[in-house]
Amino acid sequence: MTLPATLDEHVEAIRALQGALLDAWVVVRAEAPRAVIAYNRPFYAMLPRRLARNLEGRALANVMRFELSSQPLELAEACLEQGRAVRYDEVSGQAQGDGGERFNLIAAAAPLIGGHGLPVGVLVVLRDVTDEAQVQTKYQQMLSDEAERRAGLEEALRRRTQELLTANDNLNAMQRELMDTKKGLLLER
Repeated sequence: MTLPATLDEHVEAIRALQGALLDAWVVVRAEAPRAVIAYNRPFYAMLPRRLARNLEGRALANVMRFELSSQPLELAEACLEQGRAVRYDEVSGQAQGDGGERFNLIAAAAPLIGGHGLPVGVLVVLRDVTDEAQVQTKYQQMLSDEAERRAGLEEALRRRTQELLTANDNLNAMQRELMDTKKGLLLER
């Protein structure tokens, strides 16, 4: 088996594996402006219709914006600058323009190396974990609410225990007074 030498051969190989690749993927050229040359149906579905119709040949940065910790992230650039595959968890992605849905993603980018040993393109893979992130956020909120409720109950229990201890001390003092009074009456007789 020979390795792909051209970008077209890489795209052909990726498309041959398409049935096994369930996540959204897009292939862009290595040279600026990182033009989109191939993608799959899940990537197409992430975009508003008017943007998705004219996808090929557009710079990836003009198609979808990525952020990591509220900072812009250029996936293909990062991959090419580091000269290796990169992966980022908790990436926020949004289609450029109006109406672009915001996605929580696990994003990876890998260089596609040509026959001359230099990158000819970049494969960007995007796993949409938006639903999982929302469930995790709700779960964290539930845990936080439960911790607040528990802290409130513990504080109420501490207050009530203190009130009972104070009442017990007062009762003991009254009993001592009563005993002292009884002793005094018995001694007077």
